Amino acid sequence: MAGMSGSGGSSGTAGNSGHAGTGAKGGSGGSSGSTAGSGTGGNGAFSGSGGASGSCGQVGCPDTPPNNGDACSLCAVPPSCSWDERPVDGPLYTATCMNDRWQVDMQWAYCCKTNADCGTGVCVKSACKQAASDHCWTDAQCSAGYVCSGAAVCECGQLCGAPDQAGTCVPKDRNCCVADTDCADGSECVQGVCKEQLTGFACWATRDCVGGICVAPNVCPCGSDCLVPDAAGNCAFP
Repeated sequence: MAGMSGSGGSSGTAGNSGHAGTGAKGGSGGSSGSTAGSGTGGNGAFSGSGGASGSCGQVGCPDTPPNNGDACSLCAVPPSCSWDERPVDGPLYTATCMNDRWQVDMQWAYCCKTNADCGTGVCVKSACKQAASDHCWTDAQCSAGYVCSGAAVCECGQLCGAPDQAGTCVPKDRNCCVADTDCADGSECVQGVCKEQLTGFACWATRDCVGGICVAPNVCPCGSDCLVPDAAGNCAFP
């Protein structure tokens, strides 16, 4: 008597949420007889999209620079981000997401080489300085026949004891000072005029106030006619 035919294999289950589907079960063989039925095994389903084994989408860099060591995830940001605040007299930040933590570098490793590196600013001593209509950082920002007096910029990457200070455009041919070295010992160049250095909290410029600002100094620029006499300001500390 002929044997019973074997049952066919069941189909595999579809992949779900990034997990592979289960393979189909093989059919059972028929009972003894002249011809045994043989089952055919089904194929496993393809793995689903998404889920734990899928790749996550990249959203973008944060709006503001993170702090060094802040948590990050490559699932939310590109491998590297940058924030260029040099055109507004700020630093250039670059940050890399490594081992779920931000590694942040500042401008000190990215000093400017030309004015083109500074947007609307100018490159002075490898540091980007924002141009101002009533002040100057270089002679090129002054009209013909004028030079920039009193500008002080700390070299990029260096630590200086006083903040950077913009200069004033003064005439070339009026014996105006350009830097402190043009003045006698114990004097400083302020708006093209050599002024005796002050003691205590009196000041001619903010660079005279370590950690503070000079409030209400009055110096008539070299080459100008002023009705009000020069008067020192006072250092104020926030």
